Amino acid sequence: MNLSHLQYFRELAQVQHYTKAAHNLFISQPTLSHSIAALEDELGVKLFEKNGRTVKLTDDGALFAQYVERSLDALEDGIGELEKRKGRLSGTVRLGAIHSVRSAFLPEAVLAYRRTHGNLVELKIDQGSTKELLDYLHTGENDLAITSEVKADGFVFTPLFRQRLVIIVHEGHPFASRSSISVSELADMPVYTYREDIIVGTEVSEFLESHGLDLAKMNLNRDSDDEVILGGIVSRAPVVGLALDSSGLYPFRNLKLIPLEEPTGSIPQPTTSLNSCSALRIIFTIMTIPKTPT
Repeated sequence: MNLSHLQYFRELAQVQHYTKAAHNLFISQPTLSHSIAALEDELGVKLFEKNGRTVKLTDDGALFAQYVERSLDALEDGIGELEKRKGRLSGTVRLGAIHSVRSAFLPEAVLAYRRTHGNLVELKIDQGSTKELLDYLHTGENDLAITSEVKADGFVFTPLFRQRLVIIVHEGHPFASRSSISVSELADMPVYTYREDIIVGTEVSEFLESHGLDLAKMNLNRDSDDEVILGGIVSRAPVVGLALDSSGLYPFRNLKLIPLEEPTGSIPQPTTSLNSCSALRIIFTIMTIPKTPT
């Protein structure tokens, strides 16, 4: 059974006239008659019966016509979808993202991608910590990830954008009126910041030590995994927080974000719309596992 026979059958079933069907199909009437006879022989049933100068479907033919119609429609739909994909990207991309990019950077990136490339590529987005996302890349659960840059074998890191470290306080805190704060002022006061055993927490420790602060002598409260927890704590108490300027802080309307005075050195400006001006920047990257050389 070939596709042409099914197309010929559908046309004849619709017009119920050999001459008209052959004309519509741009074939000769003998070719159509031969094709229908071959189809009936293959199926072992009569599909049409004569009705004067026309033909009509038998009961078996009417039943078969329903399935042929659905099958050819589905096939034409499939061909149409493939035509849409010609010269365009398609498939599924599994993307992992840490919390601090999910409210601002990632939505903007997805919208920009859709505007440029359409919706033929399906995006499946997972969230997690940098360590979890590295594990997802190793196991193949994700194709790429947006995360903090770390020292990890087997990965390619591409800088994407940078985030500044800022002081956060409640709007009623004495610091709230300040335009900037020196990191040295944190030495003798309680400071809430990230857990030491996560990547951003390690970066914070290195930043503080690089400016002469002794972590053992500081009053550091290191209970937080991300900016949402830090923002929630600082928004409820007259305390000082040290956090990345990320969208995780945006829901807390009573917070004041204050830049640090210390320069960061010769760090290139990122090609993003995010502010990139002072203190520590955690570099977010797109990471992919490189192919093994052959």
